[in-house]
Amino acid sequence: SNSYFNNVVSCQVLDPHTQILCSMSDCYGSSVSWKLAVGGQSSNSVSNALSCAIPIINSVTNILLNTSGGDIFYVDGLNFGDVSSIVRVTYGPDGYGYTASCIVHTAGTLLKCTAAPGIGYGHAIVVKVADLSSSPLTNALSYKCPVITTVYGPGVSGPTTGNDIVYISGSQFGPFGYSPSNIIVTYGPTGIEYLATGCTLVSAHTNIQCLNVPGTGKDHRWQLSIATQKSNFYEFTAYAPPVIYYYTTNGTTTSGSMLIYIHGFNFGYLYSKITSITYTGYNNTIYDVTTRCSL
Repeated sequence: SNSYFNNVVSCQVLDPHTQILCSMSDCYGSSVSWKLAVGGQSSNSVSNALSCAIPIINSVTNILLNTSGGDIFYVDGLNFGDVSSIVRVTYGPDGYGYTASCIVHTAGTLLKCTAAPGIGYGHAIVVKVADLSSSPLTNALSYKCPVITTVYGPGVSGPTTGNDIVYISGSQFGPFGYSPSNIIVTYGPTGIEYLATGCTLVSAHTNIQCLNVPGTGKDHRWQLSIATQKSNFYEFTAYAPPVIYYYTTNGTTTSGSMLIYIHGFNFGYLYSKITSITYTGYNNTIYDVTTRCSL
């Protein structure tokens, strides 16, 4: 017996008076003590005489989990004890961080577990029976990648000055409680040119809020990464188009060219690439001065 079980086992005498052989079953935990009864008389108790076998994990089934938790998975292995065993199953980057709710499904060899809410992939898993823990089984469990279904809010068509709210809706965003540093949102023509700021989970598993940054252009693709797991691309959003209010001039340069100042809004941040600037001159002639302009 120990702190976790108390069993009676059958034994046979090997050497008269000095040695017996016993067959153990349902053994789990360390520091097992022994007491012998012969002819109605009991011996003293020998403490910490041995330790039961540590649990061993062979494999895990149903390894892709919803971030909301509740999925059933099975752990196959050895030395899991019987249905009354005290079993604790944890998983995470190093085998710890999340705790599943588990029972012994098949005595000794199979656990049935219910996953906790979480995020991330390639989690190691550890089984603890009584006070004995298995070695971690690496890359055993992963949560599903985030999925973006829509991007909305003032920032999806806002001014080029940025700092407008953008909401990202979808699934598999994870539960509350993990660090916002695990959330990375990028967007742009290829999905990576701009990095949104201040991203935080506002609805567990389904909704994230960010601020866009100063920028320009249209046909931006959005991508969300949670704990390095990347979502699909969401297409498309755009900054507001440029608007011209008026223009002014301060005369000509020494070379005879006229300096023109164009005033308006949504021209982009300093050093933004100017795609095109044209004006219509005499006889409806269109002149392209793109290379001669700067913010």
